Amino acid sequence: PRQLTNALIATFKKDLPILAENQFYFHQLIGCQVENCKGIPLGEVTHLVEIANQDVLCIEGKKQYMVPFRLD
Repeated sequence: PRQLTNALIATFKKDLPILAENQFYFHQLIGCQVENCKGIPLGEVTHLVEIANQDVLCIEGKKQYMVPFRLD
């Protein structure tokens, strides 16, 4: 409906459906520690952004990183 155009829509976390094993909501990634494939810590996930068709993790540490989000 037009009434919802540009409106902020929210729900309570307690009202979100329970996910299957190995599934998660993006908000659950905020605060997670990230390391590279060699085990070197990069920092903490501060937020996620959607760029085109790609979700990107924004990581704050000694540097700032924007890393494409992939499940593999």
